[in-house]
Amino acid sequence: MGAYASLLFMKQFRLNSVIAISPLFSIDRKKVPDEKRWGKDLVGLEFLYDEIPQSISICTDVYIIYDPYSADRLHVDLLNISGATLLRLPFSGHPSSIYLSETGMLSYLVKNIMNGHLGPSDVGYLIRLAFRKRRSARSFYINLFRLVYAKRKMIMSDYILSLGRINFPGDPFFKKIQK
Repeated sequence: MGAYASLLFMKQFRLNSVIAISPLFSIDRKKVPDEKRWGKDLVGLEFLYDEIPQSISICTDVYIIYDPYSADRLHVDLLNISGATLLRLPFSGHPSSIYLSETGMLSYLVKNIMNGHLGPSDVGYLIRLAFRKRRSARSFYINLFRLVYAKRKMIMSDYILSLGRINFPGDPFFKKIQK
């Protein structure tokens, strides 16, 4: 929920830059009825500060990093922040920070954006770099497997599972899934 908070309070804190990794528009089912991930966590919650669109500052550089194949895409579409730089990292999951950390890109990305060394024109390079490093990311294989398996593409899901077992021998996720 850190990305959510940084977007919600960017104007009040007069932030120059915001890096929102896997941001949520809201977890309030009245605002995002298709969001099903939070279930029991919502019981008894009162949404006092839940108006991100009113909080957006046009003088802030906003970088949004997310997986376009996860439920996070719905939230990014609802945020609809004009001028935001979008970094779409396929199969990075929620949160995409795990994928970035596993590929060694998280600190690189944050440092360079915050120091002004990376701008919107560098997005293509960053996405290509992240894609090349995907084999070192356990989360990549897990998220890709889940998506393919949910679509009932069994031969492909078996193949992805075998790649996960080869690249991460002994990993509990890959061990527990049986063919």
